[in-house]
Amino acid sequence: MSKGSFAAIVPAAGLGTRMKSDTPKFLHKLCGRTLISHIVLQLNEVVDEIVLVVGTGSELVREEIKSTCADFIERIRFIEQGELLGSGHATKIGLSALTSDAENVIVVLGDMPLLTSEILQEMCSSFSDTNAQVLVSTANLENPFGYGRIVRDENNIVRQIIEEKDCDDAQKKIQECNMYPFAFSRSFLEIAIDKLDTNNAQGEQYLTDVVQIARESNVGVTSFTYQDPKLAQGANDREQMSQLEKIMREKINSQHMRNGVTMVDPTNTYIDSGVEIESDVTILPGTIIEGTTTIASGCVLGPNTRIIDSKIGKDCVIESSKVVSSICEDRVTIGPSSSLRKGTILREDVHIGTSVELKNSVVGKGTKIPHLSYIGDAEIGENTNLGAGTTTANYDGKNKHKTIIGSNVKTGVNTVLVAPVQIGDGAYTGAGAVVVADVPPGSLAKGVPAKIDDEWISPSQR
Repeated sequence: MSKGSFAAIVPAAGLGTRMKSDTPKFLHKLCGRTLISHIVLQLNEVVDEIVLVVGTGSELVREEIKSTCADFIERIRFIEQGELLGSGHATKIGLSALTSDAENVIVVLGDMPLLTSEILQEMCSSFSDTNAQVLVSTANLENPFGYGRIVRDENNIVRQIIEEKDCDDAQKKIQECNMYPFAFSRSFLEIAIDKLDTNNAQGEQYLTDVVQIARESNVGVTSFTYQDPKLAQGANDREQMSQLEKIMREKINSQHMRNGVTMVDPTNTYIDSGVEIESDVTILPGTIIEGTTTIASGCVLGPNTRIIDSKIGKDCVIESSKVVSSICEDRVTIGPSSSLRKGTILREDVHIGTSVELKNSVVGKGTKIPHLSYIGDAEIGENTNLGAGTTTANYDGKNKHKTIIGSNVKTGVNTVLVAPVQIGDGAYTGAGAVVVADVPPGSLAKGVPAKIDDEWISPSQR
């Protein structure tokens, strides 16, 4: 039988003291996304409404979710948990914030980043196909320390969940443990949640006690057992975060390789969860690809390259370099040891050589900046060649100024272009020139400060 639609309650108000951080626990990042964003993005594929029960750093959590989940923010609710009185208390607060008509509720902790929409859908479907009013998630652990134990009756039905601190010696030997999520029929949960007490070692309202309330009320309880217990892991400290990150990165890399990406050394390749990579890309060791980066087919990246929030076109080669918030069109080559800072746009067939830094600049098709140059706040035309050591002096100590370099320009080594300045199409500069005034098209500027050589004839006019 089908029980209808689902809403989700996500307790995310904990202090996270074991993280030993000023950053709220749920805002710590795993493979480029915060813990809370991971689970909310997966829940979006399964439920009609999501209620986040927030506490410490609530405003920061709200801002994060509004940013990462903007496409469905209208289906997300926030509610404050003023006192941290346990999982049952958080669920009760979450229930009060539901606005949809969902008939069922799934309760998922905000620090379970390995949960996928497929697993969540499987749980919900399993619950919907029964007459039960409660679904308990379980896993068999080699080391169950710290987890609530599952106590089953003679018919192998979950009878009770006993938290670690309330277990006797025999119960501590049980290896089947209580995990999250829980699923409930909403009508039963609204009744049962008011029956929770604090008669336990923690003095809190345990959501797990709803199971015993269900059994005492002759309400059906079913269970979902993880085949892979790792998927149910949460993160309470930095060590657990690193363990989860390793698992997630292995999964991300495996998916990319199955989709046609070559990784010479997957264990030394780091790709965030939001990165998109087309087939026939080769990634060499030591490469880190982060944020919202997209990589088109045919690229060779690395070794020892870092790309953040950038768009890389087809057949690009980026060697031992850093690219941040930039766009590289098709057949761009970069490096080694170069840096593209925010706002850089490289058109087709641009070559950026060794030890070049660019910032907030547009470089035209076919232009070459071979080595040892700094280009900031500049606009460069097509098929221009900048000599070694070319620098745009864009900052006067108070304001930034723009340099405009035309097409088919050639600068001599160690040219300094003092902005604001414009270099016309086909112009040349001599070695060591310090250009402080505009250079007309086809002219040669040389010297310090640079002056126009009136006797010079450009190669195009010879």
